[in-house]
Amino acid sequence: MSALGVLRVFSKPTAAIHSSGGRHRRWRCVGRDGLRPQRTPRQFRRGFTLAEVLVTIGIAGLLMALMAPAIQSSRQSSRRLHCTNNLRQIGVALQNHETVHRSYPRGGVMPYIKTSNPWRLRAHAPHLYLLPYLDETNLFKTIDLHVPAYRYLAQVGPNNPANQLAQLTTLPVFLCPSDPGAQAMRRNNYRANIGTTAFPRNGDPPHVPKLPGAGAFYPVNRDLRPQHFGDGLSNTIAFSEKLVGDGSGRFDPRTDVFSLWQVANPAEISNSPQAEARHVQACASLRDPNPPHDSSAGQFWFFAGLDDTWYNHLLTPNHGISDCGGVSMFGSGLRTARSAHPGGVNCLLMDGSCRFVASGINLSVWQAMATHDGGETFSLD
Repeated sequence: MSALGVLRVFSKPTAAIHSSGGRHRRWRCVGRDGLRPQRTPRQFRRGFTLAEVLVTIGIAGLLMALMAPAIQSSRQSSRRLHCTNNLRQIGVALQNHETVHRSYPRGGVMPYIKTSNPWRLRAHAPHLYLLPYLDETNLFKTIDLHVPAYRYLAQVGPNNPANQLAQLTTLPVFLCPSDPGAQAMRRNNYRANIGTTAFPRNGDPPHVPKLPGAGAFYPVNRDLRPQHFGDGLSNTIAFSEKLVGDGSGRFDPRTDVFSLWQVANPAEISNSPQAEARHVQACASLRDPNPPHDSSAGQFWFFAGLDDTWYNHLLTPNHGISDCGGVSMFGSGLRTARSAHPGGVNCLLMDGSCRFVASGINLSVWQAMATHDGGETFSLD
């Protein structure tokens, strides 16, 4: 065959030979220098263009922006579920305490001691007496129940060597992961309900059948049993969430407690016939953005009182009016249920069930759920 014939054979579009890899590759004549494979356009590309990279980054950023709220919502749901589980454990402990002792733990147990500074004394919180039923029996055994607790008001910190170990122990069951401040040592997010009183006292006689506005853990020195809950266990709140103090010098209205002295005379208010209503009005009149305040709220689970382990139902959950109060044995004033969950707080009822209560709940219903024998007909349903 002549050279011209060879060129004609290899220049036909359908002509092909097998490469070493078994694939078909097209050939074309390039003149007298020889033959080379015909390259497709894709074979000449070495990478992405700048425009393609920018478009890819933009799409990835858009997808992340769309996914971020869902991820955050999932995390918040997980934290809220964790908080609910903690409350359920506390509820089981309450029921077990009642089974063993035939009563629920007192709101505060104040051992007798002779001292020249009784205002520094703190009673034992109900949290302490739930320890054996929260798998903390060994810790409970280290506590001297005959020694009252001490908590400095101006200087935060324990001053009781007999019970210092327990006071410094962090218990995860009392911490809500949604509250960043609660992760510090000894914090407590779950408060016992004392009702609608702003001025709790230890002197209320335990034999009085009814006290206006008395909550699940009030009167403080009374052994309440299921039969005392005339409103029903399922219609009485036992514990609720409350954010802890941030410990900073700047006033945070969600977590800190400002001094009632900034807006009124505490003694004048506490002695008035409408003490609670006047207290709310006084707290609402604050205009100073950074008043003298206490940022140690909820620092200890060991101490009974409005500073650390109690709350009241004078305002609905997460209310815009800041907590305020005065100095007393148990503290005084507003201590409103608050949480980091959007829209409300988790609550534990005396029957052991948990409910999420919206911040916009009617105040009458919220206060009816605070009392254990108020005769109201409201319920969370």
